[in-house]
Amino acid sequence: MSERKILFGQRSVTALPIPKDGKLVTYYDTQLTGFCVRVYPTGKKVFYMYRKVHGRPERIKLDAFGTITVQQARELAQSVNI
Repeated sequence: MSERKILFGQRSVTALPIPKDGKLVTYYDTQLTGFCVRVYPTGKKVFYMYRKVHGRPERIKLDAFGTITVQQARELAQSVNI
């Protein structure tokens, strides 16, 4: 699994390539720490919020891209990161 950082926007997330090696790729937003989208080999893109609670990692699934917009996902990520 590889990780990359980009500024999330409707166009930039739409343009994310489908991984060809059969592994998922995680992209992190440059504006909101822990906000990420995982691109699966099937082409599905799912938003997550990654954070640490009491030193332990926690990944919260938000929703799939296309079901919600980038802005809606960002707002949802901010609300769960309180």
